[in-house]
Amino acid sequence: MKHFGSLLVAFFLATPAMATDQGSPPPPTDQTPVTQPSAPPGARGPGGNNPQQQQRFAKMKEFRIKGIQGHLNILQQKLTCVQGAQNRDAVRTCEEQAKLSRMTLDQQLKSQAESLRQNKQ
Repeated sequence: MKHFGSLLVAFFLATPAMATDQGSPPPPTDQTPVTQPSAPPGARGPGGNNPQQQQRFAKMKEFRIKGIQGHLNILQQKLTCVQGAQNRDAVRTCEEQAKLSRMTLDQQLKSQAESLRQNKQ
């Protein structure tokens, strides 16, 4: 088991070096301009041109943000739980609670998405 831990540490120490050897771009410096990704061809402004499209875009964006925030909250709760765990069983319990929370949130988001789709038609 000691060898596995040593192997794992060696792997993580070697990984960043391997990534740069594979032709990854260097990290930005003061002299390297940082470019923003461009919009896909044919993309319009936020949500399209007409007010109805803009309203749907705003709802979709709000929905996505709510989902991301929900997942972040679950991860934060899981982190706090695991940090306080005293043994493996406690860590497993934290992971199971997080999994159930994710499943519940995903089901809620799925039903809300379906509702939004039905209102669109």
